[in-house]
Amino acid sequence: MYSITIILCICATLAVGYSSWDKEVSNKRKKQICYLLIAMVASLSLTAADFLFSEKGETPNYIIWIFLLIYSDHILYRTVFLGESKKQYVYSLFCMALMVFMFYNISEGNICTESAGIKNIIYGKLSKGSIQFIIIFLLLLPPMLKRILSGFRKFRGLLDGLLYLFVPFAMFYACELAYNPKVFDIELKWVGINIFICLLMELGLCLLPISRKKILNIILIGSFLFGVVNYFLIEFRGCPFISIDIASISTAATVAGGYEYVLSDSLVKSILFTVFASVIINTVCDRGKLSSKEMRSRLMIRITAFSALMGVMIIFIGFSNLDSFFDMNTDLYYPSSTYIDKGAGISFLAIYQLTRVSKPDDYDEEKVMAMLQRSSGKFAYKVDKDMKPSIIVIMNESFSDLSVLGQFEKTKEHLDFFYSLYDDGGTIQIGNAYVSTRGGNTAKSEFEFLTGNTMAFLSGIIPYTVYHFDNIYSIPREMVKQSYGSIAMHPDTPNNWARKRVYSEMGFNKFISIEGFEGYETLRDFVSDEGDYERVLDEYASHEEPVFIFNITEQNHGGYATWQFENKDIIVDVDEDYKDFDNVIAYESLIKQTDEANRRLIQELKRSSKPVIVCFFGDHQPVLGSEFDDRIMSNDNKRYTKEVENNEKIYIVPYFIWANFEPERTVNEYKLDGKDVTSINYLMFMIQYYAGLDISDYGKYLLSLRDDIPVINSEGYLTSDKKWHSFEEVGDAAKLVNEYKNVQYFEMFGR
Repeated sequence: MYSITIILCICATLAVGYSSWDKEVSNKRKKQICYLLIAMVASLSLTAADFLFSEKGETPNYIIWIFLLIYSDHILYRTVFLGESKKQYVYSLFCMALMVFMFYNISEGNICTESAGIKNIIYGKLSKGSIQFIIIFLLLLPPMLKRILSGFRKFRGLLDGLLYLFVPFAMFYACELAYNPKVFDIELKWVGINIFICLLMELGLCLLPISRKKILNIILIGSFLFGVVNYFLIEFRGCPFISIDIASISTAATVAGGYEYVLSDSLVKSILFTVFASVIINTVCDRGKLSSKEMRSRLMIRITAFSALMGVMIIFIGFSNLDSFFDMNTDLYYPSSTYIDKGAGISFLAIYQLTRVSKPDDYDEEKVMAMLQRSSGKFAYKVDKDMKPSIIVIMNESFSDLSVLGQFEKTKEHLDFFYSLYDDGGTIQIGNAYVSTRGGNTAKSEFEFLTGNTMAFLSGIIPYTVYHFDNIYSIPREMVKQSYGSIAMHPDTPNNWARKRVYSEMGFNKFISIEGFEGYETLRDFVSDEGDYERVLDEYASHEEPVFIFNITEQNHGGYATWQFENKDIIVDVDEDYKDFDNVIAYESLIKQTDEANRRLIQELKRSSKPVIVCFFGDHQPVLGSEFDDRIMSNDNKRYTKEVENNEKIYIVPYFIWANFEPERTVNEYKLDGKDVTSINYLMFMIQYYAGLDISDYGKYLLSLRDDIPVINSEGYLTSDKKWHSFEEVGDAAKLVNEYKNVQYFEMFGR
């Protein structure tokens, strides 16, 4: 059958070629033969592709290929012998190549995995037959459209207006079809807003003194490519293209080759729709570039109008808040959901507004560099290159001492081991650390600890989900420079809070996620702290060289109820005032289990012959309900005159730094109510100092700042005279905080 098809194709080619031959144009014979051979090879390639990529027993569509052969030779005849434009000929070859490309992907199982009729195409299902039908339709569309439009020459202005309205719709769907599985479920409100954004882009760019056809094709293809980029980014990292990615395009280009790019049904639909829209644009919009005289006469008008429109758009985007204006509820934790529900255009702009960090008004890079140099000289000390202890950091999920909120006697019993560390010879520091979140958003605490930056200057966003960390200062990268193994551990899925990407960008050598905790003890369907610490100790023991381990636990995750415990013996007693709160009883029972796990961890490390420092702190307090908050806070005898001081209570978590050796140096200690206090942005630099490690200029700056501002978080800051301040206050301390803001901006965005 294959040979018969080839013979038929050759005969058809020769027949059309013979019928096209004319003595008057014999001087173009070489050109004719060349075009004929191209058409024949293209047609034969299509036939061969259908055979090659067809499943066993499947009958190729001979009629379609013979039709394509005759049609392409007909186009060839009109191009070569009648002197018509070669564009239609090139376009027919493009459609044929597109068909081969589709057949290959069908044979690979990338697309058309389910049988589907043409009517189901818009609902996400494609079939080989429907793709063939659409491409044949696209092939025939230009001549049909030209013939139809030839009868409407009197309505040229109306057609132009309709084209301008069509293009924004085409831009929207070319983008959304590529990545959005719910493109036809987007609310009409968001469809309208996105199309309006596309319309503004179209009108603005069409004011430029460039061919209208080129401009419309560029913005259509640009929209299509934006959708394709979103598709692959969501596939590879779970997050679409957002504004911060613009600064990382060069980095992305270097790693792009490491991924496998596979065509999908959604991309096929977007490709076919984009081709269709482009045919409409190129057929309707037949005006070329403006004449020189026309261009000169209209140049200033166009540039002025373009500048005015762009100015209005920049002002609107720069000074409005799209998220609140349109009541978007933008999801910064999972930006993909916002893109899918509301469309890429408005979502991109809203996320840009929410994640942008304005350069401080008095920012001066030279002054920041000088400030860092001064701090480096002020905090000079001898690095101990021989000791290099391993460092184990445990950021414990929702670990807190609820007695900081009000009277709660039993909780001290549940934290028996923690309080015993006040008298342990290995304890370097112990007390209260201040974080910038409560009840969730763990990644904020991670960010503060691993970078030394504070959430106070970042408007409540989640840095992990919106920033890239290749050029942001990070502790893991610093530890690797000092020949440490750098390992992150968390017994949950690796893509939560984009950790897999972020940890790699921060410089961790290894990330052990849920798969690495298989077989370890569980509690409430989470890996227990006992099991978690056992895995940490196994990793620690497997390294002869010094290692930095950053471990985030999962046991105490929110959603507390005593029925979740299979072993009822672990349920603890609580104060009489709180016995009607089952979630509080469950939470305190978990905290008791963590305290016991801490006891066994420290006992094990005391027996280790290798030097090691342990830093432990809670990531945030739990949320146990407003009724419990009111109850426990009504039992608090400490009421402060400043609102910021009262508010800070919900950001307090326990912390300790412990070592199985005696450090040769200590940092200044600051106590509040008899306990050491700090904020977690300082913690790692204190550990480096105790360990005798080299400290970066940024770290030395922060340790110097800590002498004056021992605590800073998103709520406010504490000065060395034990007074709390809000960020609205002015004075010498406020100047230091503003300097920190400038330095942090430099470390995050200025390098």
